Amino acid sequence: PYTPFFVSGIVFYLIHTRGPSILRILIILAAIATEGWMNGLFAASVATLIFTIFAVALCGCLWFTVSPVTLWLGNISYALYLSHRNTGYLTLDALHAAGLSPTLILPLVIAGAMILATGLTYLLEKPILRYLRAWYRRRTIAKPVPV
Repeated sequence: PYTPFFVSGIVFYLIHTRGPSILRILIILAAIATEGWMNGLFAASVATLIFTIFAVALCGCLWFTVSPVTLWLGNISYALYLSHRNTGYLTLDALHAAGLSPTLILPLVIAGAMILATGLTYLLEKPILRYLRAWYRRRTIAKPVPV
């Protein structure tokens, strides 16, 4: 069900790194149409709004939203995406069973998810990525051909 958004994310990355093209714009329009076909007109409208915000951001018009907080959120977003649902529900259930107030539970769960995502990002993801990139660079360096 999230395929139009995943595909569009890849295409927006390509637009950012390689520039726009007719094909890339057509793929984004196809993603909007697919979202509408799968989930209706309202979903297509939401997708259009989200994609418009992405396009405006790519043009540099949202520079004022860049801050240390938004950069941090961007850094931890993948780990947060991977971990928030299951750990969030487990924590919600455990804190509810312990008798905590719902008005206290939600901020605690959100803070816990952010802390977990931050730890995963900076203690695992980034060091592993640095290692893998260095390993890949060592493997792809051209070796001299013996004469």
